[in-house]
Amino acid sequence: MTEDHKVETRLATIRRRRNGLVETRFKAEALIDAPGMQENIRTRRELCGDDPHVLLTIVPDNVHFATAVMSPDLFPDADDRARIKAIALVAPDGVPGLMARLYFSCFPDVAVTKVFNNEDGALGWLEQHLNVLHD
Repeated sequence: MTEDHKVETRLATIRRRRNGLVETRFKAEALIDAPGMQENIRTRRELCGDDPHVLLTIVPDNVHFATAVMSPDLFPDADDRARIKAIALVAPDGVPGLMARLYFSCFPDVAVTKVFNNEDGALGWLEQHLNVLHD
């Protein structure tokens, strides 16, 4: 797995921050759609390979959502789901947080997930999951 490597996609900056932690920061004004999410997933797979990892996803308040992003299972590969040990999503109250909660309620078997309104809380929660990876 590549340490501290950063890749730009159409929707986000994806960064391999340290052993087992992958950060996705969505760009301001991005239109989050299924093809863009699939590009992000492919990029994360390239960064992580077969290694287990946790995801920190940060969504700013000024992104936009294509309604079709809610319909497909973006994580259909069972092996890929098994590598994702936890997903912490940081989203402001309002539409971004609501969309995340709705998606993960429709597809609950992706990973252990939790939505936060601040990055520090999300990182603290993910640290617990990282500790399990390295025990």
